[in-house]
Amino acid sequence: MNNIILLDGAMGTYAKEKGIKYKDIPMLAINNRNLLINIHKDYLSSGSNFINANTFRLNPYVIKDKKLLSKLIDESLTCANTAIKNMGFGKVCYNIGPLGISDFNDEKYIYDCYHTIRSLIEHREDIHCIFIETQYMLTEALLALEAFKECKIPVWLSFSFNDNGSLSSGENIEEVINKVKLYDIYALGSNCGDGPKGTLNTILEIKKFWDKPIIAKPNLGIPEESNGELIYNVSPKEFSSDMKKIIECGATIIGGCCGTNPSYINAVSHII
Repeated sequence: MNNIILLDGAMGTYAKEKGIKYKDIPMLAINNRNLLINIHKDYLSSGSNFINANTFRLNPYVIKDKKLLSKLIDESLTCANTAIKNMGFGKVCYNIGPLGISDFNDEKYIYDCYHTIRSLIEHREDIHCIFIETQYMLTEALLALEAFKECKIPVWLSFSFNDNGSLSSGENIEEVINKVKLYDIYALGSNCGDGPKGTLNTILEIKKFWDKPIIAKPNLGIPEESNGELIYNVSPKEFSSDMKKIIECGATIIGGCCGTNPSYINAVSHII
């Protein structure tokens, strides 16, 4: 399985394990730089050869001040590249999550937000790919692709599908792929979702309509609450076993989403 790219695991839930509140995660590169670098190094040590910069929520909708947004992007990328330099290997994905808006009718605003991100990163030489992930509304995903159209950095795109194989906006996998394949995307796939077993079915369906690299970055399913904490009842061994099946079904870019940490990535590294 030498053609497999092993991504990292979750940033949010792993940072929370380290005592960081979710609302403070976008600011880590400024407020807790060493912790962020060490999180990246933890994933590299566990076997990741690509890591996601801590940029998931760095967009103009969340960070209104463009100067602060630019600083956070620069510092987050510097932290990721510092970890790679310290470890002596690895590549950086520039990570972009959904904007978090509720009004999907304002298409110009959505496009402008993604285009602003593009303008702040497209000149950089320390980004291997742009990873647009956790997209759940097709309209937003297509506007993001339009904003990054003809960008020189390869674009990866990943959706968060419901357990019935459709997006929150209603489109099924075939309908989604028919729309996005009109753009020059290097890789397409699924992340988050309803755990690795649900992702397995999604990858099988994607494989029917997509002949380029496939991304699989599942979460650990729905957590249970115990004493105010969210507990995921999937062990690293179970996760890696499911990921092995996902790879056998065609995924070549793999990693973990919510709930995963370096122990899960390390377990996967032993089956590829």
